[in-house]
Amino acid sequence: MLNRKIWTGVLLLLSCLFLAACSNNTEEKETESEQEVEAGEDVFFAVLEDNVEALMAKDLDGYMETIHGESPAYESTKETITEFFEYSLDIELADLEMKEQSEDEAVVHYTQRTIEKDSGDFENNETRGEHILRPDDGKWKIYESEIFEVNPLPEEREEVEMTGDYVEVISSLPTPFDEEEWMLAGYDEAEGEATAEYIPVAETLGNYSAIITYDYYEDGNERSGLANFIDVLELSLQDMTTGEFDFERLYATESEVMYQFRVDGDAKEPNQEEIGRIFVKDEDLYLVRYTVMEETIEDTDEIITMLNEI
Repeated sequence: MLNRKIWTGVLLLLSCLFLAACSNNTEEKETESEQEVEAGEDVFFAVLEDNVEALMAKDLDGYMETIHGESPAYESTKETITEFFEYSLDIELADLEMKEQSEDEAVVHYTQRTIEKDSGDFENNETRGEHILRPDDGKWKIYESEIFEVNPLPEEREEVEMTGDYVEVISSLPTPFDEEEWMLAGYDEAEGEATAEYIPVAETLGNYSAIITYDYYEDGNERSGLANFIDVLELSLQDMTTGEFDFERLYATESEVMYQFRVDGDAKEPNQEEIGRIFVKDEDLYLVRYTVMEETIEDTDEIITMLNEI
């Protein structure tokens, strides 16, 4: 059984650092008409680029240099921005568009994609919003921002390659499921063993609703025997769970066993239900299993038919 990764569900929105300064600020805007302030479109875009470049470089001084000194969020930003330095972020600005521009204020629409390059609890996201820039000591800087929309980005996956001594064996097994709806998400080998995992195409191994697993044990019937293998499997599953555990052998012959189990209320494992088939071929053991998380297998006969085709 695999632990299902629990998503933190907390969006760390970079642009929200200035959100407290937006909305209903009706104070009179100060102008710097006595100073010559560049007002070309590229100048405003460059400020935003400098802002994200400094954040990616974890450069506090450089980052604060892009924030207006009189921004209501200036001090809180300075205190909290270093929290993002714990992450290795890749930030990309797109769809930059000037919405308004005057001598003392400019509004720039943006789309920002933020991706963490290392594993962690940061949820990659795409943000749409507007930055308001005002002159500060002769330079345009970010005064406040407004967020319009935030969308989490799907976890990026590397293409899984099957390499090793048992690829030919695993690859020779039928895949009686819609390959447009399922994809190979993991492959691993150890001495005398191999495992291939398939999950729905829109999901990841960190967070999946169902999984089809192929396990291969070279000379498994000689080393263990089918009867002993299923006994050990049942006892191991029972020992691993602390919640309600129901295990049933649907049928058994000298060359194969079909089983079904369900786990509910475990302290660490998610609720799950599984139907599996263990069979012997040329003294090797194969275990193929279909597992659903937090759900019940509705059509048991359909799953049994599918597993029997492998």
